Amino acid sequence: MHKFIFILIVMALNIVSAKENLKDFNCDKMILKAKDNQYVLKNLAALYANRNCKDFVFESKNLTDLEKKIYKVKFDELDENKKNDLSDSESLETLKLKYKLAEWPIERFEAFKKLRQKYKLLGQKENSLNLIKNNHAEISKLVKSKSKKINQSYFDVYADSTSIYAKALWNNKQIEKANDIILKSLKIEGLKTNKYSLLFLKGKIEEDQLMFDAAIKSYDAALANYKLAKDQNMVSDKSFDVAKTEWSKTWIQYKNDKPANTAISLKNIIESTTDPAEKSRALFFLSKIYKKLNKLEESKKALEDNISNDFFSFYSLASYSELGKALPALNSFVKNNVFIFDPELSFLNKENKSLFLALSENDEFDIADRACTVLAKNNTELVNMGLHLAEKNQYFNPLFLGYAKAKSTEKKDIFIKHSRLLFPEVHTDKVLEMSKKTNVDKSLIYSIMKQESGFNPESRSPANAKGLMQVIPSLATSLAKKYSITDFKKPDDLYNPLVNIELGTYELKDQVARQNGQLSFVASAYNAGPGALKQWRDREPIQDMFEFIENIPYDETRTYVKIIARNMLFYQRLAAPDKEQVFPQDFIKIIN
Repeated sequence: MHKFIFILIVMALNIVSAKENLKDFNCDKMILKAKDNQYVLKNLAALYANRNCKDFVFESKNLTDLEKKIYKVKFDELDENKKNDLSDSESLETLKLKYKLAEWPIERFEAFKKLRQKYKLLGQKENSLNLIKNNHAEISKLVKSKSKKINQSYFDVYADSTSIYAKALWNNKQIEKANDIILKSLKIEGLKTNKYSLLFLKGKIEEDQLMFDAAIKSYDAALANYKLAKDQNMVSDKSFDVAKTEWSKTWIQYKNDKPANTAISLKNIIESTTDPAEKSRALFFLSKIYKKLNKLEESKKALEDNISNDFFSFYSLASYSELGKALPALNSFVKNNVFIFDPELSFLNKENKSLFLALSENDEFDIADRACTVLAKNNTELVNMGLHLAEKNQYFNPLFLGYAKAKSTEKKDIFIKHSRLLFPEVHTDKVLEMSKKTNVDKSLIYSIMKQESGFNPESRSPANAKGLMQVIPSLATSLAKKYSITDFKKPDDLYNPLVNIELGTYELKDQVARQNGQLSFVASAYNAGPGALKQWRDREPIQDMFEFIENIPYDETRTYVKIIARNMLFYQRLAAPDKEQVFPQDFIKIIN
């Protein structure tokens, strides 16, 4: 009897291991599926067959509009933007010709950006700078010509061109010339309501040159011009960030010991922002300002307000440390039932639900990810679809994205019910093995993994970092040699989770040793590189690690350090949910 049960179990395991997904079908089976009108992924099968199978032709016009939107994430021929992108097959001479023949303003500017990118890929820095200079001279001449055909689009391109040129000059240490280009552009008569990005750039350059009063004036002018453009429905640069500009101004005041002005600016942010993280940061530094002004009760209240307003962001968690308090045990969290959980995905109609589930069952995660953003009508639906993929398929990106956008009260509700999907632990045996070998806390390994790849082992960055811990092949080669890792032989081995975790953890081990265990430094070096970190550390003696973190000039690295600290704290809290925890002190200890 026991032998019979064992045979059944083995058979079942073989069936599971023999699961074949659509993308793995041979051409005969793929074409059969492409012709099967009852098959939910019929047209996806047709796209694969069209790509891989000889003598099979499928025209994208046969796709529904919904399928075009969802499948374009994997099939570039369905995405007009990707179809027109620079390809390796386009030679430098071809791109030069396209640029020469393109018409101003939009077509010409797009051709300019592609040619510039080609120069960048070829490492031709001087040619790139000359192209930027000449392109700006041409568009400058046009907008000054007062021709009747010069419309707003010319001025939008002109502003973008000025920004690119000024940044290139700034990066080449030609500060005076960069400022001169910006100032001349701001005086152009037709450039009325799209000056805000140039004014912000002017402020950043002034701040970099320690011209703080001038920088504050530029930031204020940028905000005023943006408001004017918005009021007149003439916002052309969608990337302009009001909150970032407000904070840049406020942080200058903070650093230059202007507590009264800083307090006013911080209060304005607290009252106006709808972003919980922005409000949390403002409250945290407002408490420090009150402390400088010897307003100790107000300082304490700002920290307590921060804790009560937001349970999840970096600065609300850091507020416990400033108050000298431990964070409450997770088991003490009370359910508030404000988020609508719908595990049946009943908000999707029958056809859309069948499509989404079929994508999930066939491990088409990148397409299922895209389906979440296309099919979800609001963030609640996105979170629920993300929960499905996380629970059924261990694919976490849509859940992480939806959770980041959720309201603070909803965050707590989702966390209480699905904390282990929000903070997963994958390949636990390998992580524990490497943690013991290197003395790197497993919570740090998981924190890096979560932020670097979202636990997607096939993740690849624009900088060619690969896999779960986003290891760069050149670094992997040196680590493999140093630590005798024989399983790493070629760059694509980094997509093997076990190889990636081993290499990534050894890199963490090296950084922990170099930074004397200061984890804000470790995270900074892991993200931006040890060279950049050294520059930041050498600027001035560090008096306060929170101020050092906020002073990191790279937006990405500054955010990264905070997220790693927050992730690590939650992993530690989840490991002992019945115990109070302190904020990770290794992130905030002072090491000069």
